[in-house]
Amino acid sequence: MTRVAPRLAALLAEHFAGDLPVRLRAWDGSEAGPKTAPVVVLRSPRALRRLLWQPGELGLAQAYIAGDLDVEGDLAEGLSRVWRSVREHGPAPTAPGPRQLARMALAALRLGALGPRPPAPGAPQARLRGTPHSTARDRAAIVADRVQELGLSELVEVELRHYRYLTKDGYDAVCAIEMGEHVGDAAYPGFVARLHALVRPGGRVLIQQMSRGAAAPGGGAFIESYIAPDMHMRPLGETVGLLEAGGLEVRSVESLREHYARTIAAWHQTLETRWKEFVALEGEPTARVWRLYPAGAGLAFTERRMGVDQILAVRTAPDGEAVMPTTPHDWCAREARQ
Repeated sequence: MTRVAPRLAALLAEHFAGDLPVRLRAWDGSEAGPKTAPVVVLRSPRALRRLLWQPGELGLAQAYIAGDLDVEGDLAEGLSRVWRSVREHGPAPTAPGPRQLARMALAALRLGALGPRPPAPGAPQARLRGTPHSTARDRAAIVADRVQELGLSELVEVELRHYRYLTKDGYDAVCAIEMGEHVGDAAYPGFVARLHALVRPGGRVLIQQMSRGAAAPGGGAFIESYIAPDMHMRPLGETVGLLEAGGLEVRSVESLREHYARTIAAWHQTLETRWKEFVALEGEPTARVWRLYPAGAGLAFTERRMGVDQILAVRTAPDGEAVMPTTPHDWCAREARQ
């Protein structure tokens, strides 16, 4: 009788172009796949059951968070091998037909994967109500206010207010740090209009915002469910176009993509070094969420599927005057003199 891992490897071979990018180890001790590849451990049939109930990225993530599925070796390397295989060989050539679906269902039955929906993994999941990017739903999606805790109350004034309801104007400068990707696609022109109205002629707007590669999806079901709900990322060029269309002149764009990859690697290392402490603090399911997220996000930044950029724009005067130094060297020199 064929054991579990070879049977699963044979099924995957039909629906995964190219060689299997990982090695499988199943709950019966059997193994299949390249011997040098990272090992994906299926601890019980419940790992497959989660995929039957929730196919795709989210089902895999939930199986990992619950501990039904694990990875031996470097988690990021395992994810990287999967991405490389898809990139080099493309997806499976065709969707499964009726006969293939019947074989898959029979295999699931024989492996004990059929059954009721498994319980939730145990890590908190974002569950927002209301219309996406309504004021109430946006409020639920953010976490504010550490100024008082850090003793900065006399230096910083904090208002918990949706950008739609900012009524003051005439500011010298406005900065939006990684909120533009949470505004929503349809609402972004209105967001730009609000930025334009907030600053005086000659006023500057600095936006730091995540982006996605032109052919990359960005975000995904796992991030939407566990990290940042209602997030929308677009290619950098589209954002620049929206800013220009809203009356702001883009003066400088700086990519921080590699910096983010290094920063995430440091976060990941800290998490692994202090793993037991984190598990004791938040529980293992939540700890596994934050082990999976930096591994995947760091890989996305490294492979240029995601980026993050600082965009400096200015609201020009009616005659077109930008009222600011003309080169980055002059900006820095002016700030140093002040």
